[in-house]
Amino acid sequence: MSDTTNLSSVQAIDLVRIDSAIWGGETSLNPKLLPAEVRAVLPPKGLVKPGRIRIYPKGVLENLKAAYYRSYERARRMGVSIFDGNAFAVDPALTPKLVTHMQADQQDFLAKKSQFLADFQPVFDEWLDREWPQEWHAAVRGLLPPADFVERRLRFGWQIFSFAPSLSNDGLNSGGGFAESMSELAGSAFEQLAVQVQTLWNKAKGGLAAVKGWSRVPDYVQAIIDKAESTALFAPEIRVLADALKQAASAACRKGASPQDTALLKGLLIAAKDADGCRALCQSGDAALAAAAQQSAAPWLPQPEPAPAPELPDCSVPLAPAAPTPAELAEAEAVCAAFQPGPAPVPEPEPEPASQEQVPDLSIVNPELAAMLGLLG
Repeated sequence: MSDTTNLSSVQAIDLVRIDSAIWGGETSLNPKLLPAEVRAVLPPKGLVKPGRIRIYPKGVLENLKAAYYRSYERARRMGVSIFDGNAFAVDPALTPKLVTHMQADQQDFLAKKSQFLADFQPVFDEWLDREWPQEWHAAVRGLLPPADFVERRLRFGWQIFSFAPSLSNDGLNSGGGFAESMSELAGSAFEQLAVQVQTLWNKAKGGLAAVKGWSRVPDYVQAIIDKAESTALFAPEIRVLADALKQAASAACRKGASPQDTALLKGLLIAAKDADGCRALCQSGDAALAAAAQQSAAPWLPQPEPAPAPELPDCSVPLAPAAPTPAELAEAEAVCAAFQPGPAPVPEPEPEPASQEQVPDLSIVNPELAAMLGLLG
């Protein structure tokens, strides 16, 4: 099992708050800008607000936001989001590395800010002519704030606060002491990791479900591994998952990776999607996590080739009669011999006709009849 750290051994945590502001290029829509027939059918102001109107091209500002968005993602990757995402609890050992990244992002932000302010008015004029009908030009131009106002709305910095457990004032915290706060951070670490895995798994293109044939570990998979490793200070049991993910990604995200390696990485990611279940597995140790990953990976494991179906005869065509065996022939000949006709029977001789000379003497049998026959003769 991977080494774990007891919460009582935590000496300090750093709280990193990113202080930034970006002008959105929008302002509240004044109903007076709308045509009279539109204003006539609007609900009362106390019930419905008209909304907002864009007064500067969106793409330019999105490019400016990219620099400090990277720092937000880096802080989320290296710590646990707290205070609804307005700050991050970070392992003090990782804070210098995070600051180095944020300093690079800040330099990029300042360079883009300078370019934005230099092009502020020309970009607006070109966008206004291209996107807005002529009758709206005066109204939208009147809504654009001056460049110095916008400059004050563009800033990117951070503050870092260090906290350590204290026995003298733990009872003053209405939310509980240091150990209780650390326990909450431990649960939040698993929950945030699970949300991150779920979001990436469900991506329409290139998501985690498409793990196959990668020649290197993608950045968003590495971000999951980094998150697990970085938050081990707050959730020591998460180290089990971090080590398993690191090994599985190394085996699966390379040329010639086996289907078993790919399936195992997917199984671990599926296990990480359930925060409570994953934490219970990590607390049980490497073997429990590995068994759960193998079970989840089963659908992606190579399946054995099905046994070929037996070949059935084609009954649509009558089969040719089979040749009789010698025994069958002998039996048939014996049956036929029994029905052969025998020698013709000798006819009995015809009885010869009686001659007149040989008339029987009836007088012996019936004298009266004989007398009558004599008379008739």
